[in-house]
Amino acid sequence: MDKLMLYSVFLFSFFLIIGSKFNNIYIYGSSFMCFMYIMYIFLNIIKIKYIKISITKRELMMVSLLIIYMIFTSILGLYIGIENKSIYKVIFNNLYIFTFVIMLIYPLWNNNFSVKFAKVFGYSFIFIGLIGLLMYVLGIYAVRISFNPPFFNPYDKTAMLNFFGEIRFQSIFSHKTKYAFYCLIGIFILRINPTFSIKMKFFGIIILVVNIILTNSIMSLIALSILMISFVDYKKINKYFRYIIFLIISLVISMCGIIIYNYTSNVRNLDTWGSRKYIWDNALEFFEKNPIGVIDNWYLYKIGDSFQGAHNVFLNEFLDYGITGGILFLLIYLLLFYNLFRIDKRTLGLFLAVTTIFMIDNVLYYDMVPVFWFLYVVIKIILDGKKTLSDLGEEIKGD
Repeated sequence: MDKLMLYSVFLFSFFLIIGSKFNNIYIYGSSFMCFMYIMYIFLNIIKIKYIKISITKRELMMVSLLIIYMIFTSILGLYIGIENKSIYKVIFNNLYIFTFVIMLIYPLWNNNFSVKFAKVFGYSFIFIGLIGLLMYVLGIYAVRISFNPPFFNPYDKTAMLNFFGEIRFQSIFSHKTKYAFYCLIGIFILRINPTFSIKMKFFGIIILVVNIILTNSIMSLIALSILMISFVDYKKINKYFRYIIFLIISLVISMCGIIIYNYTSNVRNLDTWGSRKYIWDNALEFFEKNPIGVIDNWYLYKIGDSFQGAHNVFLNEFLDYGITGGILFLLIYLLLFYNLFRIDKRTLGLFLAVTTIFMIDNVLYYDMVPVFWFLYVVIKIILDGKKTLSDLGEEIKGD
């Protein structure tokens, strides 16, 4: 039952994105599964009448900050988020965070589960990537899966042009940058996966890279380049060849960048890049007028005359929860990736890639909230699988 509960939470958070809008409130299948998971844990604790907490001091500090963050945002939500119903956003966000905390302090996985989980998770990302390519070939650029009829709502070229004024490939997610971010996570998961051969990793990574290119998200391509460069283990390269290899990689990335830029400019308008300074200037002005926060329902507050949201995850947090909430989130974000770095230094590349995307667009809302918060646990479980294989003396593939 433990494994079933874990798999269910991750299934509805990462791979089966089902959600519906009720009175300007978005409810996803992952939120239901998180609630069931929490209830299951509490019933287990009541049954066995004790709880054993086994986390590091750094994780304890992160958990403490997360609890403070949840309490603060809940109080602020009750104070200013009732009228515009943004209290529901606070509740659902904190539901995911609380589930993350429970997963950390009361882990349900063991060594054997970690190895199997790494396989299932890796193949699932490849499957989503293949489905994405099939959708694109069929001229379907997005699919919304809902609790209400029509349960499957595909978006073709006409729908995309009518809605966005350009073609945006976003698969099962609600925004192209979110899907690109999701694929970046998949690429990293495949890279560190101890159960996959080099050929399988290469195949899966290529599939997800193509999906990122198809999203036409320039910043995601830059983040992809950062992540791919971080995969190179320069310590294993002769010091006399490091600079040559780095130069070759830079030239290849530059040439690919030019080709992709030319392709992207033909299918979408790139002038929105020039709007970022305007958006951020207006967001800072908005923050000066509302230093304690506004908690808009889903980051849809008006920035200037034409834009919604700050197009920056960190700025969005400051606008939502004021200077206190913004600083708390920033500390949690840095500590989360620092803890991952202490577990495996390869996560530095992931940190740089994620931060790049978070700095330039609205990403952390709707369907992406559980993906972000559960990423830490996913990486930890997969790396536990690597340790298990090493302890058993079995082959760690593709490392």
